[in-house]
Amino acid sequence: MSEEEGSKPDEFAELDSLYTGRLPSDWREQLASNPSFSVAKSLYRHPEPLGPLSECESPFVKEAYKRFGFALPERYYISNKDDRLEDLGGYCEGGHHPTHIGDLFHDGRYRILYKLGFGPHSLVWLARDLHTNKCVALKILTASSSRNSRESKRLRALEKGDIGHSGRSLVAALLDDFWHDGPNGRHRCIVTNPTGCAVGDLKSGTVPFPLKAARSVAAQVLLGLEYIHSCGLVHAELHLKDLSVHSISLAPCIPEDITDEELHAKLGQPKRVPLKNSDHQSPGPESPQFPQYVVKPVSLCHSSYEAVAPKVVISDFGACFLAKAPPQKLQTPIILTPPEGFELERITPAADIWTFACTMFTILGDFVDLFQLHLEPIPSRDLMIGPMIDVLGMPPKYMLDRWENRGKCLNEDSSWKQAPNGYSLKERLRSILEGKPGYSEEEMKDLEILMHKMLVFRPSERITAKQALGSAWMEKWGLPSMMESSTTAMVVEQSATESESE
Repeated sequence: MSEEEGSKPDEFAELDSLYTGRLPSDWREQLASNPSFSVAKSLYRHPEPLGPLSECESPFVKEAYKRFGFALPERYYISNKDDRLEDLGGYCEGGHHPTHIGDLFHDGRYRILYKLGFGPHSLVWLARDLHTNKCVALKILTASSSRNSRESKRLRALEKGDIGHSGRSLVAALLDDFWHDGPNGRHRCIVTNPTGCAVGDLKSGTVPFPLKAARSVAAQVLLGLEYIHSCGLVHAELHLKDLSVHSISLAPCIPEDITDEELHAKLGQPKRVPLKNSDHQSPGPESPQFPQYVVKPVSLCHSSYEAVAPKVVISDFGACFLAKAPPQKLQTPIILTPPEGFELERITPAADIWTFACTMFTILGDFVDLFQLHLEPIPSRDLMIGPMIDVLGMPPKYMLDRWENRGKCLNEDSSWKQAPNGYSLKERLRSILEGKPGYSEEEMKDLEILMHKMLVFRPSERITAKQALGSAWMEKWGLPSMMESSTTAMVVEQSATESESE
């Protein structure tokens, strides 16, 4: 073995597992019978950013085709790379379904109008339900994700919860689900009501939520989370992209009975970006796995960040699981992952409490993350534990003992090898809130107490969502702001209805 091939042996097996799982089945069969070929070694010989694998860009794909004796297929591109478009490498066996504006689904019931968003495991579209003539959100999972998806089951479980629970209206409701067969496989399709602007889409803005709106959003998320837990579920991915907000002035809800013409006047025409090959030709019948064009997601966020009377909906239950049957690993974004997500403890509903605390800090603190990472653009779990120690102190000994790589980060006396930033939780809270109009010393103290009770290393010692709703901060600041938002929304809606009837 050459020095080059042997320089990173510990990483090759993990990378092979990651990338070979994304290859077509016939490639995987060839790899199984040809152990001398290593996907990771090929990547190492031809350095590329180890982000989402794009088949049209990675040298390893070309080498694999050559090694296995396959003809390199036609590849398609867009003229300019755009982060607002999905990776074209996702259009392959087991990947995204090629979808176009005007396409019909479920025996002609749903007609595609706009794209709402995308992720590695799904595309989400605004569609017209031709049976009811109302607008709906149609989520089309990749074929590979569809095979083991439990999202529809989890949404149905939420329908069986307490009808009188005030958090029930704050979670997405399942309207329909069905299967769709396409050139890339069989896809699970999930229909829900259209949500508003993802809170995460506001993060790029320079103007934060107004104080009362931020309190209201945080309170609503916790109330919705308590309902989810009451149904025996754990959301497991409670981040800003999975929180949608409607508001009188910020991302108003799309009326159910809005016409196509009114939608076009409100949102503009869907923005199509054509795909071309090296000969400037669009995909033909020989490449059915690709769409003729990709569509830019339409923004449901208004230019004004002055959110008035926000209404929150917790969406995307793709990572949700039964509390009595937890997974071995969490899919939570690493910046929000609790200690048990690093295999330091059994996963319970308390994982959501930790994640909620981090998300709450971000919402109240002008979209600043609680745990700051400066060493790597894509943090590893070991780099994540360090900032936790900086902010919260040392975890219990049993967690340190289960931390396999503690020697890389901690000295023998358990002190952090990297110089700590010195910001405790109290200091972090004060750094983002002190001096802001409307925040008092009393509220700061109540918030600090609540955060400390949610951000406990040992999951069994964290407060529950129900207990958090009874905290001083929620009772004096969060819930009153939520009730005020609800009253304001009702008054404005009533006024709008009266104006229309005149």
